Amino acid sequence: MAQPMAIGYLFRLARVVGYGLLLISFIDFLYILIPAKFMDPVWEYQFVGNLIRLVPVPLLALVLVFGGDGTERQPIEWPLLKFFSWLTLVLSVILFLLIPLTVANTLRIHQFNNEQIATQTNQQRQQLEANWAELEQATPQQLQSLLSSPNSALSPEDARAQILENVTKAKEQADTRANQARANVKQNLIKNSLKLVSESFLGSFLFLYAWLISGWARRGQGALTTDNRPQVNPATVFGRRISRLLGRRPKRMQHRIR
Repeated sequence: MAQPMAIGYLFRLARVVGYGLLLISFIDFLYILIPAKFMDPVWEYQFVGNLIRLVPVPLLALVLVFGGDGTERQPIEWPLLKFFSWLTLVLSVILFLLIPLTVANTLRIHQFNNEQIATQTNQQRQQLEANWAELEQATPQQLQSLLSSPNSALSPEDARAQILENVTKAKEQADTRANQARANVKQNLIKNSLKLVSESFLGSFLFLYAWLISGWARRGQGALTTDNRPQVNPATVFGRRISRLLGRRPKRMQHRIR
């Protein structure tokens, strides 16, 4: 008699922890949402990343909440279970829709980064060109003062040529740094975007699977007590369809929904 009671206490503890984790996830969601800056590609991109980092917590919480089916359930839990079951489908759709949003924002941010780098490079080139124009009009005394060693034996023309050569090298270095910055920013952006897209897809699949296996919660308490006929688990049907798409022969298995 003690063993079933211990299992019941364990179920209740796990579900309380699950509800608590769901509440924490909701608070974290509000934290990353407010203040919202929709239509801002940088904010939307960062919001997607922060949102995906929250996915493991509600997934674990749902495992704890749905665990044990109808065992040791309080009557007040059934409306909550139905709500959370439908919520998994909503979250699955949202995560799937984040994929095209992430791709679109990646392209917009890539264009923005290129424009920023081009603006900075143009400002440097304009400054160097202004220095070039000043050097061409500089007096011999001014050229001598610009050399690293004021007592240099270089003639004014040689000094002018040396300084102009340094300016030319600075232009080339500015272009090289700009190209390297574009390559680094693009590589990091693509790598992070691929990570977000893959995690969004995986999270969408996991929430969809949670929706499929929690069908008993949507049907209510009576579905677990009045219908004792063997039923095929919708998750099994989903797995069979995936197997057919992959060219694999599904195993014949039936699950009784308890």
